[in-house]
Amino acid sequence: MKRPTPVHLLTSLWVIATTVLQADPPEHVNAWTAAPHGWHLDQLGPRTNPIDSDDFGGVIYVSATGNEQNSPDGSITSPYRNLVQALDQAVTLGTESGPIAILLAEGRYMVGTIALAPGLNLYGGFNPETWERDIHLHPTILDSEETSRVLIGADDATVDGFVITGGKVQGHGAGIYCDQASPTITNNTFIGNHTVEPADYSHDPDRRRQRGHDGGAIGLVDYSNPVIHHNLFIGNTTGVGYGAAISARDDCIPQIGYNVFWKNICGTADDSITRSSNGGAIGLLNSSRAGIFHNLFVGNEAQGGSDGGAIFCEYFSWPEIRWNVFLGNYAGDD
Repeated sequence: MKRPTPVHLLTSLWVIATTVLQADPPEHVNAWTAAPHGWHLDQLGPRTNPIDSDDFGGVIYVSATGNEQNSPDGSITSPYRNLVQALDQAVTLGTESGPIAILLAEGRYMVGTIALAPGLNLYGGFNPETWERDIHLHPTILDSEETSRVLIGADDATVDGFVITGGKVQGHGAGIYCDQASPTITNNTFIGNHTVEPADYSHDPDRRRQRGHDGGAIGLVDYSNPVIHHNLFIGNTTGVGYGAAISARDDCIPQIGYNVFWKNICGTADDSITRSSNGGAIGLLNSSRAGIFHNLFVGNEAQGGSDGGAIFCEYFSWPEIRWNVFLGNYAGDD
């Protein structure tokens, strides 16, 4: 046996030090330590919460039906017609005087990728005439028209009261993507968002468990710990990838509660049964520790010979799963 050289010893010490510095969160850390007990059917899915403008350092109004002939300034009487103008003003205002809220009236807003900033809060579901809020009567739609993902998350940001659709990306998270970001994602409907399989993906059935693109609606990576409450996930998909509704990888600790997951499908492009698309609704891997409470899972599916029709977890992920209902979910394998 060869004796280790100084280079080998230094390399080993570097690997050990790196492992310690990047250690998982302590085992006692939970996503949702104060979750209420029991099954709360009356609290499932999106609901309308009132917004108090006094809670914010600045409020910007947007209405798709605003009068273009006026010179809009983002006020309640002269709202912007598109979200880009409002985002530009939010940057100008900054957050020194408090968080910024952008209120969007009902209508369809064709967007590219919206990159949120810390302290920026988006709220939909407003009547464009009275600015009273009802997210069901006044749907506000953010639509990327299958050209890009819809949103990129940020710390201390909020996305509340929208229909988020048309996200399509060759990457993780077609509806919302969070990389070391922990926003609050509440009272939204995610419908028809899709992650495309990687360009170099092989449809060789002998190549199992290939790396795909995860999170058809929401993709979380690298210490992202968002609150994901009271949303409806319907018809979101991955071509090849985990978690057609939500995926979390690499030390994420999200709160996932009071949501409805209905007919989300992962692995729609995995026709060679490579078992690379696990978790029809939620896929967790690499030490992700979600709190999954009070959700309804109906008719979700993992295709391509994959596992976990509703929830799949692996590689040292240990979610806490309580008070959920599972009906008619399906996996091609386990």
